Amino acid sequence: MNARFGVLVSAALVGLIGTAFSQMKTIEPTTVVLPKDQINLRRINLAANARVQGTIEPPMLFGQSQILRYGNDGTYSFQFFGEGNFVTSFWGDQGMMAGGRNAALTGPAYYGPWNDNNVDPNACVYQVDILLFAPAANANAQLEVGLRNFNGTFGSNPFANQPLLWTSGSLNLGPVAAGDILYVSIPVDADGLGNPLVMGKGVFLEVRQLVGAGWIISNALPGNVWSEPGMSGFTRQADGFDYVWGTSMIGNLAWGVRGTHNVVIQLDHSGLAPRSQPGDPMLLGFDQDNDGVEEGWRKNTISVDYTTAGFTTRYDSYVDQQGVVTLPVNTAAVTGLTLRRMDNGLGVSFAVSGSATLCDFLFGAAEIIWGDVNGDGIVDDTDLAVVLTNFGASE
Repeated sequence: MNARFGVLVSAALVGLIGTAFSQMKTIEPTTVVLPKDQINLRRINLAANARVQGTIEPPMLFGQSQILRYGNDGTYSFQFFGEGNFVTSFWGDQGMMAGGRNAALTGPAYYGPWNDNNVDPNACVYQVDILLFAPAANANAQLEVGLRNFNGTFGSNPFANQPLLWTSGSLNLGPVAAGDILYVSIPVDADGLGNPLVMGKGVFLEVRQLVGAGWIISNALPGNVWSEPGMSGFTRQADGFDYVWGTSMIGNLAWGVRGTHNVVIQLDHSGLAPRSQPGDPMLLGFDQDNDGVEEGWRKNTISVDYTTAGFTTRYDSYVDQQGVVTLPVNTAAVTGLTLRRMDNGLGVSFAVSGSATLCDFLFGAAEIIWGDVNGDGIVDDTDLAVVLTNFGASE
């Protein structure tokens, strides 16, 4: 069913807001209200054949996809950046992937400062995702995107300071109906031979052509694989200015990149009930299993413990719809990884041995087992002891 919708705010430039850290302007997006039962989500998967190993599709490296607001009257509302803005200029949005160099900036590590070196190889990008909205019917929506590195600071203007590493070329998305929400996935072919694009920690996605749709706005989730959100700003090529939204919500634009760091892990959720299966991180706010409940983030979130000789470091993270997560790991220092679901505490542990490059990664797989509290792959008295020791300690 085609969605009916109402345009509440027209897009317009509203002026300069300051130059404390860089030249910045504000711009207003367009707000849309849709009845909940008339969401028309269209999947356009041009990257259906992208694989990192066997049948495993590329996991998330960085994403921004939480877009919807729920009304008491049974409606959704969200905002988009209209196609008219792309007629005279390219626009781009930036994010930071996890990983980087160690604190001394002398070698690889499983952590890294935000403003790390943006050129050092950090991940292999196989796929770009983007969420678009069609305010009117169009016989053939069109899209072109590109990727550059980003050095982590406002005012750096990647359009001018970073080379274009890859472009999709002009893509025909086909006819769209008024009210369509388009979830588009695009394969990244770095060399014309099907190989992924090696990128630094900072990633900048630019939209070079957009016809028949606008770019949906996100308020950051899920971020990179350490759940670090994006920066609330984006860049216009024509003037080199950084922009933020004016009176609307603080946020970024809805997009993601998928690929690999140097470790990839798949958690088999087949033993869990359908309501416990993880969903697609790019569709956080939608009812993906049609049970009348928006999925949110609960079924994807995990904690990750990195174990070294001297201590354990914990990060929040998430799996994708396959139960797959990719992690940056200093294999010279980390001896083990423990991944645990946050909603029920079930987890699995992996020993880390050997070394791997970004595109030739270490791979591990294990099943999530009900009752396996300590994540050792079996259910026994040790799990019961953990439960009894902690009984009543929390909800």
